[in-house]
Amino acid sequence: MMNFVRKHWRGEYSLPRSYWLHGSLLGVAIMIVGQFLIFETEQAKFSPYALPLGISCLVYILLIVVYGVWVTGGTWRSATRRGGGWARAANSMLACQQSQNRNPPKHS
Repeated sequence: MMNFVRKHWRGEYSLPRSYWLHGSLLGVAIMIVGQFLIFETEQAKFSPYALPLGISCLVYILLIVVYGVWVTGGTWRSATRRGGGWARAANSMLACQQSQNRNPPKHS
């Protein structure tokens, strides 16, 4: 497992694998887990499970931040190694995603 994490972080995987598999597909799976966790936390508001689920939500948020840094850094390095048009497109998308994460849309 650590070898996988290390290889991705260093950009040693191909750009398609880094972007689509590690970034998109794994990201969707992590978001599904998050939606389930949020649903269960809301259902358990006044039960004895509320505190453990709340702590789980905080741990989940921390893991999302770590995952975001890991996937962005590894994909960026993979694109830098590859070079070319697809690499520039991937880096542009990563920059847009990071910009969106820093400035979320305001809901009225």
